[in-house]
Amino acid sequence: MRVRLMGDHSRHHCGCVAVWQTLNTLVRSKGWTVVKADEEFGAIIVNGEGSMHHSSRTFHKKMRCLSDAVDAGKAAYLVNTVWQENSNEYDDVLRRLSGISVREVISQKDLLERHGVKSRVTLDLAYFAPVTFSLSLRSLFRKKQAVRTDFWLAPDQKFGHAIDPTVARLPVISMANFTWQGFIAVLRTADLLVTGRQHAVYAAARARVPFAAMEGSSHKIRGLIATTGIDIPLAETLEELPDVVAFARRERGRFGELFRWMEGQSPDGSIPFPGETWPT
Repeated sequence: MRVRLMGDHSRHHCGCVAVWQTLNTLVRSKGWTVVKADEEFGAIIVNGEGSMHHSSRTFHKKMRCLSDAVDAGKAAYLVNTVWQENSNEYDDVLRRLSGISVREVISQKDLLERHGVKSRVTLDLAYFAPVTFSLSLRSLFRKKQAVRTDFWLAPDQKFGHAIDPTVARLPVISMANFTWQGFIAVLRTADLLVTGRQHAVYAAARARVPFAAMEGSSHKIRGLIATTGIDIPLAETLEELPDVVAFARRERGRFGELFRWMEGQSPDGSIPFPGETWPT
């Protein structure tokens, strides 16, 4: 099968790079041939990632591509996606897709309740990217201190660093400045991650480092926690962040449960086998 892939968000940061690399590897492992955008194809696989929420412009772009594919009689899959509060104008397209895989159960529930469409749940593909570590890895941080990334600032509708003074003094690490493996390696030398990035939460899980997270522009972090079934609080506002940081420092055993649960997951089911139709 000749397959067209769509939804490369690698320009954003290393987590998106890891997603795209893993998607390509999984598709090729099933014996499919990945073709260029201008080449003929028999199936299209669209990486939804974090773009499919609140009827965003990228949501419309991806849904139109899926619509064109099913109208042309092609197999079409939406994979590795968030889904939150999108319009119903593409419901007919959703029902004609060969399959949908979401990254967490809240998106699965939204698709079913708002659109009457079933989907599979698998972890974000970045989690399954291969990572190896040097035994001589040295700490980049004094006394294994906490570090932070940026946060979604709702009033500005963008990521930024205007955070609560109690965590403002922490060193900042940017996912745009590392490879996926490098970012996880850095986290392994830290004591705690404070973040508003979903992929940073996944990286912390791979590094087995507790995290204190604040939700962003969609429910993707909250959805991951709900999927694990492990009670870990998230901050809804900057004012709540210090309490969440205190929890992460106090309840490290809870994070151990989460890490073990995630380590038991598999990318199987996130990408279709040739000729397979979802849901089963």
